Amino acid sequence: MKAKKRDFSRAKESDDRLLTRLIKVDYQSLVDNEELDTSREVEELILLQSVEGHAHNGHGAFHKRRFVNLTTADVVRRLGLDEEKVKGDRQKLIDEIFEWVDEALSEEPKERLVNRKGKPFIRIPFLAEMEVDAGDILRGMYIGGRRDDSDVREEVERRYDVCIGGGDSYLVDTRIMRKMGLNAEELASGGFQDDIEHFRQVGLIVDKPKRVDDDVIRYLYIRHREGPGHSDDSAIVSAGLLWGRDVALGVFLADAIDTLEKYSYKYEDQDSDLANYIHDKFDRLDFGREELHTLTYLAGIPEGKEERVPDSSLRYFLSIDKKTRITMLLSHINFVEGRPYIPINTGHHRISTDQFYQFISERVMEFTKMEVPVKSKLAEVGPPLSAALERNFVVVDINATVEDVAKAMVKESTDIAVVLDDGGSVVGVVRGSKLLPFLTGGKGE
Repeated sequence: MKAKKRDFSRAKESDDRLLTRLIKVDYQSLVDNEELDTSREVEELILLQSVEGHAHNGHGAFHKRRFVNLTTADVVRRLGLDEEKVKGDRQKLIDEIFEWVDEALSEEPKERLVNRKGKPFIRIPFLAEMEVDAGDILRGMYIGGRRDDSDVREEVERRYDVCIGGGDSYLVDTRIMRKMGLNAEELASGGFQDDIEHFRQVGLIVDKPKRVDDDVIRYLYIRHREGPGHSDDSAIVSAGLLWGRDVALGVFLADAIDTLEKYSYKYEDQDSDLANYIHDKFDRLDFGREELHTLTYLAGIPEGKEERVPDSSLRYFLSIDKKTRITMLLSHINFVEGRPYIPINTGHHRISTDQFYQFISERVMEFTKMEVPVKSKLAEVGPPLSAALERNFVVVDINATVEDVAKAMVKESTDIAVVLDDGGSVVGVVRGSKLLPFLTGGKGE
């Protein structure tokens, strides 16, 4: 009895339809369930990239099915979106920051993190509300944009005898990649430092392609050296503790550029390019190799400590916690400013922000006692206020009505409400017994 021949063309077509369906379901699920502290338009631009991450790791709608070569370009195409518009919209968010830097370097007063139309960067509302020191923002962009450079990480590894790992993004010919028996995941996780020139010689890495078509030529990360990598959360909080809030915000903006550039008009290392530009043009930079090495060391995830150190993506930085209505980014900023904060979960990691803040504070203080390359002292950081908070509470806005607060307390079976102002800072705590006089017309006990 002859075995039936498999129709591979139909199998491939079926697999292709399945992938398209999974992408659509995953993206719609993210849109329906995620709430980011930005405009709806920018939220959708960010969530497109989250689908790529889900496909690589088998998360979300992919449910253990892994598509390691899938990129944001595939997501955009299979969703039927306008590729040029999506790239343009993402690049515009980067260009606005470049324009701001140019104006700040030309000594024009820049006290807000907004574009020329007054809209906040990445459309994050609170960035438009705070006054900033432009010089410190530039300093943060400089060290934030350079800390990911493979050569900088290698210098820090040698100097402090630590393992960080690192690599760079390259334009890769996927035809050559497949012929060599490689895939995007292997390139991103291996140690290929000694192979980079060989990759160029065989055409895997294409430095100056005639065009990037997001099909044959793709912008992929190639890891030079293996290691635990960097935590963007550690970079932001460490910078804030050492040099202040505005340096921390500059580090965050450099990280945001690094995310957005992965699918944009310019497949280049734009955060590093901006950092080098600031270094060359900013006469009052006052930050050099010491500060850069300090941040690069502190942002490194210590081996064996991966579970204690979150590494938030841009999506997780801007995701609004459903219980507290606080984002990870705003929590970090409140912490480095010394404001009271409410602990929130650090995304897919098991620890909460108060545990992370305790860890990173101790790490920063331990490092600065070894040597002090920074120009300002680190204030002593004691136990977080959250250690004294009762865990069962509701979080309410200061503009909420008494009735709304009472209903929220009943729903969560709690007698405590933490009150936040419009900026997300804690202004006080209310107990249910204090609301009774208002609810009973002044006839409470």
